[in-house]
Amino acid sequence: MMLSVTRKVVIFAKHVQGNCDGKLPRQKDCAELEGWDHESADVARVRVGQWWSNFATKDDGARKKRVEESTRDEATQKALRYLAECETRDRKRFQGQPN
Repeated sequence: MMLSVTRKVVIFAKHVQGNCDGKLPRQKDCAELEGWDHESADVARVRVGQWWSNFATKDDGARKKRVEESTRDEATQKALRYLAECETRDRKRFQGQPN
């Protein structure tokens, strides 16, 4: 379970870095990502904005905190640090809320 979550974090960070100008996607944004469901998966349409929102904020960010605390994978840690620095797209509208 944790392995797939850490893989998704890395894939998501690469997507944000390459396609979103360093800004986190909106709640309804979708993307076509390869390897999302499992390592050898073909390209799938993923609601990346909703996934990130659920991952980062649901239950006060408990899932994100668990991944941050338990991962020893350098790629995942680097991806989480990068995502923490990204700004939200609707920054004025959601001021004061966590990424």
